Amino acid sequence: MLEILCIIVFLGALLGMIFFQCSLFMGGVVAAAAIGLFIFGHFVLKSGKLRKCLGVILSAGLLCLCYFVPIRSGAYGTLDYQEQVGKFFDLQIGGNSKGAAEQYELVAGKYGEDDTLRFAKAQGELDSGNITDAQNTVSTFQNQHSRMYYTVSEQIIQEQFRTDDELSAKLLDLYIEASKDNPDWWYPAKNAGGLLYDQGNFNEAVYYLTRAYIYDEHPDGETAYYLGSCFMETGNTDEGVPLLIQALDFGVSETIESHISWYLHSVQSKGEEAEQHEENKS
Repeated sequence: MLEILCIIVFLGALLGMIFFQCSLFMGGVVAAAAIGLFIFGHFVLKSGKLRKCLGVILSAGLLCLCYFVPIRSGAYGTLDYQEQVGKFFDLQIGGNSKGAAEQYELVAGKYGEDDTLRFAKAQGELDSGNITDAQNTVSTFQNQHSRMYYTVSEQIIQEQFRTDDELSAKLLDLYIEASKDNPDWWYPAKNAGGLLYDQGNFNEAVYYLTRAYIYDEHPDGETAYYLGSCFMETGNTDEGVPLLIQALDFGVSETIESHISWYLHSVQSKGEEAEQHEENKS
């Protein structure tokens, strides 16, 4: 078993140094260690119990050593890609359009132009106030159903439309589309539900707010409030009241807190009226 592991590690170290830009020094150390352990295990370590015990320890040590083989600086790799995209973004935010353009071409030439790079470009264009450029960049996204695409599209809409009605209509369409394309993404579902609630479409709002409530790992008081309010508005107090109480536990603004108090007081008043009515009948 030790010999087989040594052969695999040795071949892995060679492939890493030749094709995956691993550190030549550390790759060489790992390859040499693999050869040394192979010789030791095959020709020296022959005792059954000792071989089994030391084999496990040496194998674990060899694998741990592999973990410390770094990527050469300036090489291809995820870390280098992230660093290069970060440099491009910083140049763009800093207003160095020439430097940003050169860096973009460098990254695109090295790794290819992908949506992550386009996303960084569009974000920088938005931060610089170049809405038209950002629109053009977004239109070139390869995946126009991704969270990155919808995130930038939302910002563009917020910059383009100023009147409340027009802005709400455009954003609602975007959130509904984003929620369909990303069913487990709570953000567009919550916003779609909130806008539908504002329009009085409570039954439709329940659908989106319920998804937001389920998929958000940390549901907040606002989501619980809007969902509970929708149930209250449609007469479903059994589900609405617990959600409103939960919203208070999560923490909400003073305005929302006053609305919750009104709902809860209304339920209490109706309950008292029903009790009084039953007493009068009896």
